[in-house]
Amino acid sequence: MMPGMKIRNQLLSLLLALGVCAPAAPAVSPRGGVLLDSYAAVVNGKVITVGEVMDSIRPEQARLVRQYEGTELERKMLEAFREGRDRLIADELVLADFAAQGATLPERAIEDHINGVIHDRFANDRTAFLQALAEERTTYDEWRKRMQDQLVIQVMRQREIGAKILVTPFDIQAEYDAHPERHAVPETVEVKLFVLPAGAKIDLQTLANRIRKGALSLDDAVAHFGMTVQDAGGAVEVSNLQPALQAALAGAEDGDVVGPVQLDGKGYIVQLAARHPARTMPLEDVADGIAADLRKREYARLEKIWLNTLRGKYYVQVFANDLFK
Repeated sequence: MMPGMKIRNQLLSLLLALGVCAPAAPAVSPRGGVLLDSYAAVVNGKVITVGEVMDSIRPEQARLVRQYEGTELERKMLEAFREGRDRLIADELVLADFAAQGATLPERAIEDHINGVIHDRFANDRTAFLQALAEERTTYDEWRKRMQDQLVIQVMRQREIGAKILVTPFDIQAEYDAHPERHAVPETVEVKLFVLPAGAKIDLQTLANRIRKGALSLDDAVAHFGMTVQDAGGAVEVSNLQPALQAALAGAEDGDVVGPVQLDGKGYIVQLAARHPARTMPLEDVADGIAADLRKREYARLEKIWLNTLRGKYYVQVFANDLFK
C-alpha cells in the first residue's frame, strides 16, 4: 500500500471512531495512540478531553478528509485539532472568570436564548429538537447547560471585547488614506471580436481598412460576409488581455475598430466597445468594509490581551497529543 493511502486510511479510521463519518462510537484508540478520553488540556481544574476537541471540529475534520490526503491531510488535521483545543481552552477560561466573579444570568435570558436556538435550528419544532438530542445521546439538562455556557461566553465577550471597540470616522479616513492600493480599480475594456468564416472572398486587412475609413459599417460587414461576433464577456482587465490585443487597443477610443489581431492562431477585427479608466473607489463606497475590517482587527487585539490576562489568573495545562502515532 502506498504511504499516502495508508495515512488516509488511518485518518478515516480515526474519523469513523470519532463519529465524523459515522454514528458516534465509544472511546477507542484507533491507532494504538491517543484515547478519546485522554486529556487535551486542563483549565482551572476542568478537563478538556481529546474527544471533546474532536467533536467540536467535526465539520472541519470531514472537510479536510475530502480535500486533502497523505501527509498534508495529517498536518491539516493536527492544525485543526490544536485550533479547536485552543478555542475550548478560551471558553473554559471565560466560564471560570464568570464563576469567579459570582455572576449569574437571569433565568429569562437563558430561556430566551434556548428558545432562540430551537427556533433557528429546528424551525421551532420541539419534536425534531428532542429527536436530535436522542440521536446525540444527550439529555435535555446537559444540552441546556451547554446553551447556558454558550450564552455566558457571548455575554462576557461582548462586555470585555465588543463593548470596548470604537471605530471613528477619523479611523476610517486614516485607513483609507494609508492603503489606496486596496481601493484601486484597474483599467478595464469591453471588446467585440469579429472573425471571417472560412473561404471568405475578402481578407481581414482589407476589410478592417474599409471599416476604419467608413466605407463599410461593422453591421454591414457582419451581414454581408457572414462574420462571427464574439463578446469578450463584459469588462476585462487590460492587464489580463493577451499582449497582442493590449498593443492593438493602446490609444483606441470607444467605438474604434483595430486589427487584424492574431489571437491563438486566428485573425480578428476588434472593436473597442468601451474603456473604463483605472480609478480609486471613493471613501463612501468602501467605508463600511473598512469599518468592519478595523472592528475585526481590534476585536482580535483586545481578545488576545483579555485571554492572556485570564491565563495569568487561572491554571492552564496543555497536553501534547499526536493523534496519528
